[in-house]
Amino acid sequence: MVTLAEQIKQFALDQGYCRVGIAPADDLEDHIQELLSRGDLYDFYTEGPYQPLLAARPKEVWPPAKSIIVLAYDYLRTSFPENMLGKVGRVYQSRTMNAFAPRIAGLRLQSVEDFIRSKGIQVAPFLMLPERRLGMRAGITNTGRNNFAFVDGTGSFIYLSALVVDRVLDYDTPVDETTCKCPPGCTACIDACPTQALYAPFRLVPRLCINFNTSMAKDETGFGVTDSIPHQVRKHMGEAVFGCDICQEVCPRNSKRLRMELPKDPLLEKISKKFSLVGMLHMEEDYFEKYVQPVGYNFDLKPRYFQRNAAVALGNTQDPRYLDDLGLELDNDDAMIRSHVAWAIGQIGTDKGKSLLETRLNQESDPDVRLEITQALDSIASNSQKLALAGRLADGAE
Repeated sequence: MVTLAEQIKQFALDQGYCRVGIAPADDLEDHIQELLSRGDLYDFYTEGPYQPLLAARPKEVWPPAKSIIVLAYDYLRTSFPENMLGKVGRVYQSRTMNAFAPRIAGLRLQSVEDFIRSKGIQVAPFLMLPERRLGMRAGITNTGRNNFAFVDGTGSFIYLSALVVDRVLDYDTPVDETTCKCPPGCTACIDACPTQALYAPFRLVPRLCINFNTSMAKDETGFGVTDSIPHQVRKHMGEAVFGCDICQEVCPRNSKRLRMELPKDPLLEKISKKFSLVGMLHMEEDYFEKYVQPVGYNFDLKPRYFQRNAAVALGNTQDPRYLDDLGLELDNDDAMIRSHVAWAIGQIGTDKGKSLLETRLNQESDPDVRLEITQALDSIASNSQKLALAGRLADGAE
């Protein structure tokens, strides 16, 4: 006779999940203590509205809890357009993360929930569960030094979901939570992290993470997180506007999958033809709806945040061709956008950039934007002095 656990697993695999495991709904006390030990590094998370510390004791939140079903979805199933890589993370391009019906990823999870309910089993309302840790408890994942969960033979480009149910099911053999299958001594992910957010194996400073700053740098996040991306992060963000894959891209455990020839994604191919940093900077309503929102819905980001991120990305190109477009946004009604645009112009420099900033400074009333413009002008002046000195030294060497 096929057990309930086997029926659920088979159905979930049929829906496209690559691995399914089941664990008891016991307290995750070690996870709670680990988060608490990291102090205010994670306060925006632990003290946020979803109460993850409470959810780590599922029976206290939902007394009927007996088992947790963990599902892993491999989203590295199609290729990703070259002009979007390095700008939008693969998990967002795949439209997998935080997806709800009627999006296909949301329907996939909903179909599993519906199947479970059809067996007379209750499913708990949404809980902010530590899926990566639960994946190990359910025997389907192991950890990597870049803090990501890995599925053997698949890698870390996976999205995990967990469902708490009111039925005792057959449990899978857990993976030791210290299990790491990274090559001995490998620090590729740590060495590659541009902001040093990943500063040691299994250790991350979220507020320095590029992914965090493109999606979570909002006043509403609270706990010291604001709409202003920290200066120490901006210059290391490259052209990223939503997400970052660097620590996964350099991981030897992902190299084989990343080299695979994969079919194209029709929607991404359509979006990529019009996708550009300049288009995102100006963000006409039609542009947002057609080319940004389909891959940028995950954190319910308003267009203004993508404009901000695009400004930083354009500044990091240091390409004077973008000065005209950035100059237009110095007149944007949104002070946050003007502020980051001023920084971007300062990174590009040139006499034209200086002129744009000086003109805006004479009109600007917002004190934060005025400060950003002043700092950008100082940056241009400093770089000009360095270039002049380098020129004199070169002349002297001749």
